[in-house]
Amino acid sequence: MICSNDRVFMGEGINIPKAFATELSAKAKDLKNVTIYQGFAMALYEYMKPETKGSFNIETMFVGPLERICMEWGVGSYLPHSGTGG
Repeated sequence: MICSNDRVFMGEGINIPKAFATELSAKAKDLKNVTIYQGFAMALYEYMKPETKGSFNIETMFVGPLERICMEWGVGSYLPHSGTGG
């Protein structure tokens, strides 16, 4: 269901669906430029590793330990977010 150039919101923490993330990782060779929005991953999935650079790009509003690693590897970036308050 995911195609090249798609944007996928994975959620954060335990809300990142393990089976979906694992299956998405397996499709890395078939995909290009898929942006994944997530935060505070609880596991390091294959799509988060430098070997999938070009297939996946991770954007996060919450920089946890695994997101920091992704940023160091050049496969992730921080996406600032601010609430409106009020």
